[in-house]
Amino acid sequence: MKRNAGFTKGRAIAFICCGLLPVIVTVLAIVMLAKGVIFEFGFAFTFIILPLIATCLLAWCLFSGINPIIKGILVGLLLIVFTVSFFFSFIVSGFEQVKHYNGVQAQQQYAAVKEENPLMPALSEVGNTQSMECHNVYGCEAIFDWETDYLICRYNAEEYEKQKAALETKYTFQEETIHGYDEDCPALAMIDGYQFRFLSFDAYSDLMFPKYLIMIGYSDQAQEIVYLVFDDIDLDYITSLEEFILDDCGWKYIR
Repeated sequence: MKRNAGFTKGRAIAFICCGLLPVIVTVLAIVMLAKGVIFEFGFAFTFIILPLIATCLLAWCLFSGINPIIKGILVGLLLIVFTVSFFFSFIVSGFEQVKHYNGVQAQQQYAAVKEENPLMPALSEVGNTQSMECHNVYGCEAIFDWETDYLICRYNAEEYEKQKAALETKYTFQEETIHGYDEDCPALAMIDGYQFRFLSFDAYSDLMFPKYLIMIGYSDQAQEIVYLVFDDIDLDYITSLEEFILDDCGWKYIR
């Protein structure tokens, strides 16, 4: 026998219990955003749209007047479909997390970066800076992940020219086009006034194109020198160096 649809205490309790799963996903989204995860369509679909759809369908089902046995089956199916859809969407869409550090925090964060990447400069080698920033960009998609760390030093005009000139004696830069598996990659790129150059893969045996690399950039207008270290063991080629720096390395989130 069909029961009347509408609000009852029992249905409300059932809705609260069954709706815990979508709510937990939404709370997780808030926590991730607070920790620097970038709000993009894939993230919004996985953590907001899917839970909202699931909640609406649960409400429709639980507050309807359909047979309780059929209702129980539908609710179970809804929760299973939501769980499977959430994990599939999360794996496919992935996420990017960006963290910014300034002042003392930047120095503390960079100390850990320097320890893991000996080719990056020591803080004692970067000269008298007006300001210093450290940024971390972490990306994850399916079973793959990648990470970029930045050290950005800003100088006055005189110190900038001094440190920029010193780069030529401190480091050996890649001069020739890099021949990859499928695509050739230029040795430098210009992006919004910043010129980025690879450290030489022949001179520094620890580097491995394109899986593990270090780039140094500078901007005469901003009077900044940028040190970038990128790590992605699964990357096999770079089709566009500009897009690689902007998207894979996350420069679009930094400047």
